[in-house]
Amino acid sequence: MGKLSADQIVLWGLPIILVATALYGLCKDKGWLMPPSPLEGSSIKRGPESWNRLNVAFGIVSVNVLQIIGSSNGLPSCRATLGFIDLAAMIYLFFFNGWFRNKAIGLISQSQTMEEPVR
Repeated sequence: MGKLSADQIVLWGLPIILVATALYGLCKDKGWLMPPSPLEGSSIKRGPESWNRLNVAFGIVSVNVLQIIGSSNGLPSCRATLGFIDLAAMIYLFFFNGWFRNKAIGLISQSQTMEEPVR
């Protein structure tokens, strides 16, 4: 068994992080291991601007992740499997998990309202 390369660490680390985030998001979304919210049973519907921001963020992240996997020489026999796992976790997080959607849209909105210093 040889020494682990940086590519191998990244290629195995990314799916582990994504799956762990998906499991955490599932727990947060379902309300497991948490006290019930006073707003339980209520819901909101996202507007088109919010969905457009989310679609752009998903596109940027997924293209970058798949490009990293495709350009790596770390695990040539596992690229398709790792790409599938990463993409499946990202699709779940971006489009089906309310907790992650709120965090992602909050981060995007926060970055759009930041002021840059004049130099």
